[in-house]
Amino acid sequence: LLESIAILLPEHKIISLPEILYRNGADSVLACLWEVDDNFSIPFTRRFYDYLDQYPRSEALQRNQVDCIRNNMPECKNINIPLPIYWGAIIFMLIMGY
Repeated sequence: LLESIAILLPEHKIISLPEILYRNGADSVLACLWEVDDNFSIPFTRRFYDYLDQYPRSEALQRNQVDCIRNNMPECKNINIPLPIYWGAIIFMLIMGY
């Protein structure tokens, strides 16, 4: 998962992380709006990629978040994953170009 950042270029232009990724060929990004515990984000990301084998990106994320709400992620020990402070931080961004 990538946390949001911006870079100031010498020409005083600010470039966001999605723009940097777009310029380098990415068409989408799974991003984190705020910092979450690695004990959650690592299993969450693994499960997201497992779902990608069967579903489109947006549906893979949705199924993963529903698993969290239903507390159906046994690999996240000692974390109260139904709380949106965990699963709500992760978003899917489709990069359309600048």
